[in-house]
Amino acid sequence: MIRIDRKVLDIEKVLQMGMTFRWHKNEDSWEGVIGRNAFRLQQVDEGIKYSLLNLTEKNNDALIEQQLRQFFDLDRDYKISNDDKNMLEAIATYDGIRQLQLDPVETLFSFICSSNNHISRISSMMVYLGRKGPLLVCGPVDLHQFPDIKTLAALTEKELREAQFGYRAKYIVKTAQMILENGGDAWVEELQNQDYDVAVEKLMTLSGIGRKVADCIVLYGLNKRQAIPLDVHLIRIANRDYGLREAEKGLTPARYNSIVARLRETWGEDSGYVQTVLFFKELQLAKAKKGVGKRKPKKETTDVKLEQESLPKRGRQCAKKSPEEKKLKTEGRRRKFLKMALRHRTDSIAKYEEALSEVMDKIALSYEDLNAIKEKVKGDVKAKLEKDQSGVGRMLNSYVAKIPNGSEKGEYIVLDFGGRFFRVVYVRLNQANSADADFSVAPKGSGTKLGNDEAVFMESKIYPLRKNQTKGSEELFKLIAKSCADFCSRFRLEENPIDIVLVNSFPCRHESINKATLIRWNKGLHPSDGIGLDVSELLQNAISDAGLPHKVVAIVNDTVACLFTGVSEEVNTKLGLIIGTGFNLSFLRTEEQTQAVNAEMGSFGDDGELDEYLTSFDKDIVNAGYMPNPGKQVIEKLVSGTYLPEIFRIMVKHFVDEGLMFNGVSSDQIDRVGGIPGSFLPQIIRAGTQGLNHVQDVLINIDLCGMYADAEACLSIAKMLTHRAAGLVAACLAGIIEVSNYSKHSINICVDGSFYKSHPLLASSIQEMTQELLDGHEHHIGHKIQVTFRTSYDGSAKGAAFLAAANVAANQ
Repeated sequence: MIRIDRKVLDIEKVLQMGMTFRWHKNEDSWEGVIGRNAFRLQQVDEGIKYSLLNLTEKNNDALIEQQLRQFFDLDRDYKISNDDKNMLEAIATYDGIRQLQLDPVETLFSFICSSNNHISRISSMMVYLGRKGPLLVCGPVDLHQFPDIKTLAALTEKELREAQFGYRAKYIVKTAQMILENGGDAWVEELQNQDYDVAVEKLMTLSGIGRKVADCIVLYGLNKRQAIPLDVHLIRIANRDYGLREAEKGLTPARYNSIVARLRETWGEDSGYVQTVLFFKELQLAKAKKGVGKRKPKKETTDVKLEQESLPKRGRQCAKKSPEEKKLKTEGRRRKFLKMALRHRTDSIAKYEEALSEVMDKIALSYEDLNAIKEKVKGDVKAKLEKDQSGVGRMLNSYVAKIPNGSEKGEYIVLDFGGRFFRVVYVRLNQANSADADFSVAPKGSGTKLGNDEAVFMESKIYPLRKNQTKGSEELFKLIAKSCADFCSRFRLEENPIDIVLVNSFPCRHESINKATLIRWNKGLHPSDGIGLDVSELLQNAISDAGLPHKVVAIVNDTVACLFTGVSEEVNTKLGLIIGTGFNLSFLRTEEQTQAVNAEMGSFGDDGELDEYLTSFDKDIVNAGYMPNPGKQVIEKLVSGTYLPEIFRIMVKHFVDEGLMFNGVSSDQIDRVGGIPGSFLPQIIRAGTQGLNHVQDVLINIDLCGMYADAEACLSIAKMLTHRAAGLVAACLAGIIEVSNYSKHSINICVDGSFYKSHPLLASSIQEMTQELLDGHEHHIGHKIQVTFRTSYDGSAKGAAFLAAANVAANQ
């Protein structure tokens, strides 16, 4: 027996608070493994009674006790400042907590499993891994020594995914293989002899280990007592109790280091222990707030019942039941029924939560995942830019000879062709404060002039585009020209020649700014021909056939036009981003001369770059024959407003079909392909900020009626898809910025697109994640890159007109 007060060590607390995960309770004792020994521990008033369950070292009592004392860290006197009243109060209230000293290999893999997870599920994962090690004790619950690195490296990702490890499966396999290549278990154990910073840095080179996980490993597995695993919850505690005054979100590497340094100054050399106690305190406060584990006191017995119990036994049996008594019995039955119903509902929710957790595991992208995707983007950008343009479908040169500076003049008709509709825009550029501006264009039958003294004046009209009108490319461009003629007629623009700029969202290969051939159709348009044809020639012929004297002077991708809308307003604009029905990026590339590159980023992933991150739901959408470009435009189908609602639909349908949501009752919108409108995800997330009853109201619009649990589930799925979409976009942006090596410390990104503008969560998430990924690149380039996002409310037409004005003049 180890004689120790429960106030110094309470095994009930320390074995189930999230430090170790393979101990289980057996009646009044705990059973688990330390190293090569299987123990049974029982806490009594005098201390900890222990027995060894396997024969190894059974007779060496001194060594066994020393092993237990080391495991529970019993020979250390934690140094807590007498000025830290908050910590002293926590220790007094929540006594018996020790900072466990665990096996480093097991600790490493347990905290890889801990990512976006809860204790019971981490435990089941660690028990599964533990069974791969040598069997120590055979019983109702077999006890195994944790396997060595060589054994873990032999596991397959497929096996672990089938065992419900989710996305962590690839991390475990890859990390085990990396450690094996570095020397196996000895490499991990050697980290104990390294300085804290060195150990953390080496751990972060492994797959699936970020800064917080690395700090958990060195704290509990490598005895680095200054480690502080930092996250939103700990920042919240420090803000509330220690006046830290730090933002909970946007935890970049630089901020992580800064906050940890400040907390170490306050908490001292045993900072890790302080955070362990404070985190346990927070968990207990949360449980108390929810009433978890507390039983309501029984109601006092009624006078009727007391009166009955005063009768002799036979009298009680024969006594007639009073109305009050009957009412009491009826109430008891009702409560029993409600209790059974609630238990059934709770079981149902538990099953759903477990199923949703599995899906979240597969969809969630960690910081390490996003960094890996960012590196793939960088490699793709470099490779495509080095290739001959005739053989690539991404990183397309727009052949912009001159960058606009905002002083351009002229008038243009911009045909903004996005797919579902197109917009005809009259744009007049008047050099700022120009004294000779002539505004003579006016609508027929109106005395109102079309124009004013603004530097840029625009007027536009939207025309619908019906698929049955676009069977061939010639018909398509005739329709565009017909609409352009209607617009010109309305505003008396049909007589004098005006330059035309075509803005389109379809990938084209340029030979010059006014000559481009179509690579492929997208956005659901499938004319029977047009691939490889000269777009400017098709449009010019249609314009001439419509009787207009205008000339096509430029073909511009919509994201390139968006980029130059930003350039016209802010000179530091380097990228254009559109997230609407589709997704694309453009950027300025500075080599011998500046180039405007149409990234065609929506097709990233078509060569398998994202295969390891795709769920079965994603694959259904990516490969669906009823979706445009089956098997193509992979990342676009994970981030844009056309496809995310469809992923949401098939996920909810899956849970409904499994009977886990809405009592298994679906709706026509959920069952029908395309039944969820593009506006649905922004609506449900916006409603979530007001309460679950508002989410229920949104769900009623698609004929789904459910309880709060169903509403909360739908909200979780919507947020989960949004965060992943934001992360993927951020990885693309950060990758392009890093590979472009911009010398400026401040970069602007001009953003357009209906989905970006209407979604209450997407914009802020993209901005936050992009900055976080770039901050991780700071040590490579020697300075911080600050990114500013500017939303474009003028569309692409303004940038297209500036671009045409600068380059037509340059060509002349």
